[in-house]
Amino acid sequence: QTFNLGGAANLAINLKSIDVDVELYGSIGKDKEGLRVLKLLAYTDINANLTNDSEITTTKTRLVGDTGQHLLRWDREKEYNGNEAIERLKQNLEVDFLKQNNSIVVISDYNKGTVTEETVEELLGIADIKLFVDPKQDARFYDGAFLVKPNMKEYEEWNGAYNKTSALEFMRDHGWTWLIVTAGANGIHVLNKNGDYNYFKEDTKEVSDVTGAGDIVLAVIVYAYNKGLSIPSACELASYAATRSVEKR
Repeated sequence: QTFNLGGAANLAINLKSIDVDVELYGSIGKDKEGLRVLKLLAYTDINANLTNDSEITTTKTRLVGDTGQHLLRWDREKEYNGNEAIERLKQNLEVDFLKQNNSIVVISDYNKGTVTEETVEELLGIADIKLFVDPKQDARFYDGAFLVKPNMKEYEEWNGAYNKTSALEFMRDHGWTWLIVTAGANGIHVLNKNGDYNYFKEDTKEVSDVTGAGDIVLAVIVYAYNKGLSIPSACELASYAATRSVEKR
């Protein structure tokens, strides 16, 4: 039996592992699983700003066979109804803004109640931040974000079958600068509000385990952009990284 950090914490670990200073916000419960999260984070250099106002800590248990095949998963979770987690982030953003620290904020949304329809608007109203989003709810929740990265299934639920023309109109309607649509083995579509389009695809030798590939894509995009690369170049690097990741258990 092994224990790993999931959700936004997995994205934070990916960022930290490629040398990005990261602060983690979110909520856990006052239970043994929440304590486990804190213990696991203590082994990292992540600055954890977690609140403990959740009724329970979201926990996903996977039964994995000897070959790496995922046989079964059962979840223990309840929707979060508090606001301490987002309030803590807003307060710290205000402090950073007064210090004139330009921040990248990444929302890793799992639709568990932490991110609401007002979250993005409130964050953008506080400071001049670049907001990157891994979405899980309706597109309007992320209006005004700098970059939004749905997978193809999520995009099609929003806007029907993907094509560049309708995708450009859709992203302009929501005020996004970049729309990144990941399509698994079929590559990554990269679209800018000005109409610029790029497509990247890496050949994979063998798909062993796709778990966490989306987090790797977003982590590498954020890392590369933070280092001064363009978004298309960052996405090309992310496509390579994600392809290598799915080849490993």
